[in-house]
Amino acid sequence: MSFIDTPDLPGIRALLAFRPATAVPLGALANALLTAPSSLSAGERELIGAYCSKLNDCTYCYSSHSVAATYLGVDARVIEPLVEDIDSAPVDDKMKPVFHYVRKLTLTPHK
Repeated sequence: MSFIDTPDLPGIRALLAFRPATAVPLGALANALLTAPSSLSAGERELIGAYCSKLNDCTYCYSSHSVAATYLGVDARVIEPLVEDIDSAPVDDKMKPVFHYVRKLTLTPHK
């Protein structure tokens, strides 16, 4: 349920249309988080976004991030196993603590 009266636009586009002045800084933030130099590859960061979106049950964001992750060489089929059990999911062991942390922040940020 949206609390902001937005035009009939999908996903984040409606939010950006509601406050156009935020589009440039939000785009810069997204680029910094997802594409800037990092110890995590762009594909790993998109996989994190897809995983978080799946936990949030956001079809639009999940679709966007999983397609981007796939384009960047990640097998999107690893997301369901991640949701079921991080420790047995077919992802690099270095990523498992990251996914545990993302899960905690997404599902129980108050704890």
